[in-house]
Amino acid sequence: METGLNIISHIESNMARMSEIEGNVAKFFIAEAHKESDLSAEHVCEIVHASLSALTRFSKKCGFKGYREFIFEYRKSQKQLKERVKHFQNEVTPNIFRDYEEIIEKTQSLIDEAQLERISRMLVTVSRIYLYGAGFSGLVAKEVKIRFVRLGLVTEVIHDLDNLVWTSGIIDSSCLVIGFSLSGDSRIVVNALQNASRIGAKSILLTSQPDGNSHVDEVVQVASMRNLDQGTRISPQLPILFMIDIIYGYFLSANKSQRLEIFNKTVVNHDDNDKVLRLFQTEE
Repeated sequence: METGLNIISHIESNMARMSEIEGNVAKFFIAEAHKESDLSAEHVCEIVHASLSALTRFSKKCGFKGYREFIFEYRKSQKQLKERVKHFQNEVTPNIFRDYEEIIEKTQSLIDEAQLERISRMLVTVSRIYLYGAGFSGLVAKEVKIRFVRLGLVTEVIHDLDNLVWTSGIIDSSCLVIGFSLSGDSRIVVNALQNASRIGAKSILLTSQPDGNSHVDEVVQVASMRNLDQGTRISPQLPILFMIDIIYGYFLSANKSQRLEIFNKTVVNHDDNDKVLRLFQTEE
């Protein structure tokens, strides 16, 4: 099977299917990434307190015939990644690059082009767009608003409980509500999205945990990574921004000339800045 350059993201994407022991094996290989160590089956079994059969089951759940095939691909993947970042002296730099590699690879595996086309058409047909996000996801919503408005989409960001309640009174079937919750645990956002859907608004949820969200029209799964929610190396919201870039690209390409014309009207040059500044100075 093809696993691409980064097998770590491949292991992570299969962990939900694993037993506790198999999950411990997965965690071992994730932790051992980029290290030089003894990865013989006997040694790994001793370290993680697992049997050879558990190692085989782990390998098969990752899509390999057995441990021998898995470890061959694992070592090859790590060697390729090491070659790409070997000129860096400080390990911080290659670690960040590897995180980006993982997000790119996992996002690529999650792309549903038919879904992206549906969302692109949805953006055209609605009168208003409401973006729901709490905490860091609220900051993502603000970034998305800027991008959508510059393409002529009437967009508003809702990021606190009071506004979520108030907005429910003006949402109707002509609206689109997009919710952002990387973990899927933001009940404020998810419940508000459910309510908007019951009212009749079109609804989209971007999350790394798509299960249990059948109440919305479209659930867009975004990449997840180990410890990403802690934000210790890269922005925890990067997978959502990455997927938004793709959605944005699909929407733009559907009628590119017209949308670029709208976009260009929002471009302010230095002369315009000077005129606005002089206007405010005169009014003062």
